[in-house]
Amino acid sequence: MDVMNGEQYKDLKERWVSNLNGTTPQEVQLVISVNVATYFLLKALCVAGVPAGAASLSAKFNIEFFVLLVPMLIGFTMPAEAGMEIGLLLFAGALLLVLVRGRHSRPPGTGAVSRHVALRCLNGPRKPFVDVYRAPMLLCVCCGILPVDFRFFPRRFAKTETAGFSLMVVVVGSLVLGNSIVALRSSRRALAGGLRAPLRTALPLTALGAARLAAVKVSAYQEHVSEYGVHWNFFFTLAALTLLFHGYARLCGAWLHPAVGGVLVLGGYQAALSVGGLQAFLLSDAREGLLAANKEGLCSLWGYFGLYLLGAALSRLIFDSDGDHAAASASAGPNAGGGGGEKGAGTRATPAAPQGDGSRRRKRQQQQQQ
Repeated sequence: MDVMNGEQYKDLKERWVSNLNGTTPQEVQLVISVNVATYFLLKALCVAGVPAGAASLSAKFNIEFFVLLVPMLIGFTMPAEAGMEIGLLLFAGALLLVLVRGRHSRPPGTGAVSRHVALRCLNGPRKPFVDVYRAPMLLCVCCGILPVDFRFFPRRFAKTETAGFSLMVVVVGSLVLGNSIVALRSSRRALAGGLRAPLRTALPLTALGAARLAAVKVSAYQEHVSEYGVHWNFFFTLAALTLLFHGYARLCGAWLHPAVGGVLVLGGYQAALSVGGLQAFLLSDAREGLLAANKEGLCSLWGYFGLYLLGAALSRLIFDSDGDHAAASASAGPNAGGGGGEKGAGTRATPAAPQGDGSRRRKRQQQQQQ
């Protein structure tokens, strides 16, 4: 039996992640829909009182692990039809739980209270559905990117070589979109502080990118050069997006809507690919110089930036309904941060105020009668 040396093993691993064609967009959507089904099942269990009745924190963790993560792993590693089957089974189980247990587990008269609490959450500065999107998305990052080197991960879900659909592409795009949804609000608070806030975010990402680059070079880990280039990696992309978006917010944010900016960036990038000869350059073997050596990462940055701006436009639709409310809490001093802002917003909620005013009025009337 022949023993492979380090170079042969590295070449074998590089071929394992190269020249892939992806899958269909329908299959990607089916696999991603498993996340929706798992969350629906978890909420059905909450209606039935299962996580709340767990004896300890570890029991709650185990419930969420097996409900949220295990079906996702199965859907990411099973044959093409598994996504639909898993999703249907989870939806059916959740619906059965709601029909059987939900009717008997809810105390009478709590429906209006639950709707009132839900409306308060939706009208508050923090939107629960954004957390519901971002948390499973981060799980998808772990389950859809990190296992790509292992044999159990289907090759059709790994990144395509030139063009096409794959699970990894959707997961990476979702990560950028999820970051941009919350970046708009933080950038508004950071504009007064100059470059300090974006640098505080970009420098750790740059350090992670440099550490990964050094680790790859030292350990002779496989390098898929056509993915980001010789030196570039996704950590550098995230750091550059932070600085680019801060520059956009400072220079163009007051007069150019991020949706318009995103369309212009993506349209210009597509024009450069189709008409300007950029696509031919990217598909060529040219690697002379630092820019050409990292052409994939540097050029794809503009596609990510266009998506980032579209996410910022979506953030305006989500959060601007309470923009004045958030601005007031931001100008209040130390409580302008995430936790303090939410606490201040909670104290400004007024459903209980009429009851307090009514009780004080009745007390004054009783004193006058006496």
